[in-house]
Amino acid sequence: MILALGLYLVTLAAEGQRYLTRQLVSEPADEIAERLDDLTRSRARLTTAFDDERRRIERDLHDGAQQQLTSLVMTLGTLRYQYDRDDDVTPLIDQAHADAQRAIDELRDIVHGIYFSRS
Repeated sequence: MILALGLYLVTLAAEGQRYLTRQLVSEPADEIAERLDDLTRSRARLTTAFDDERRRIERDLHDGAQQQLTSLVMTLGTLRYQYDRDDDVTPLIDQAHADAQRAIDELRDIVHGIYFSRS
């Protein structure tokens, strides 16, 4: 009987130690769920921010640099046509130079915007 009581007390002490260890080491389930929800919302905010920034860059490239480069291509095409006809192409060379400079400036502004939007 004393042996059975001793075994019971040892088992009871081991279970108490197991329970206490679990309480000290692990977080309650609702805290874990709350942290998981916070992480999920944070990830969604980051994903949205990255998507918004990507769309802004695409829009800036399309509305700015792409139009400037298209203008440059058209000016160069006209320049070739007038050159083949032995016309004076100096104004078109100046126009092509200006178009190229505007495209460079637009790309520089976009890159500058990307760099400083990260800060």
